[in-house]
Amino acid sequence: MIYAKSPHDSGWDDASIFADGFPASNPDILAFLVVLMEMTGLLARKAGDTAIADEFDTRSKKLLQTIISEFWDDENGQFVTKKFAKQPVKSLSLATLQPIMLGKRLPQNIIDKVTANLIKEGEWLSPIGLMSESLKSPKLGLAHQFTLGRVIAPQNMILTVGLFTAGKEAEARLIAERYLDNICEKGMILGFSPVDKYPDNHESQAGEWIDFDLPPIASDPWPWSTWTANCFLTMASLF
Repeated sequence: MIYAKSPHDSGWDDASIFADGFPASNPDILAFLVVLMEMTGLLARKAGDTAIADEFDTRSKKLLQTIISEFWDDENGQFVTKKFAKQPVKSLSLATLQPIMLGKRLPQNIIDKVTANLIKEGEWLSPIGLMSESLKSPKLGLAHQFTLGRVIAPQNMILTVGLFTAGKEAEARLIAERYLDNICEKGMILGFSPVDKYPDNHESQAGEWIDFDLPPIASDPWPWSTWTANCFLTMASLF
């Protein structure tokens, strides 16, 4: 099994999928590897190495089935991270929905349930795009945290493109337009905190107090404008 041994293996630096520690098998990395092995097989086939191509195709399909059979939580409509590939981690991170990037490789019932979660107002979907942690999560934090709630560029790009390739074009456009409109208004900042979109006191629906800071400005600790611009162009060209 593939493990993340630090949050940087995944890119979800402070996400709640790592709440129980390491090593962790998490669905976002596994989904990337399915596509990576499939594309490696395609490259080998174009290079004329059929045996290597077949090997990578087989490995890709096997890992896809592992994700579906061992990491899909049908009751909650999301995938789970597992510590030591055994114990499920309680998490409302957007990472648990990232395997939608696999598009129509996933069964239709999984596509439908992930889509329903992604467009549900007041959970992951905010007025400015998808939040990296559900608004209902007791672990939500929007101040100095990176992936514990902020609306992050690559996450919104990956999930909206995933929805699009899964045949959920209207839902993908709904999310993308909110994100793109916010970028046009506020600028190319990597992570936005939607502090001005919720009532005074900023209490989450889970009843926990959220640690808020100032909205993103030019001196935001996570500007990274080139990364954001890349995601913006991908989404704008598609939608």
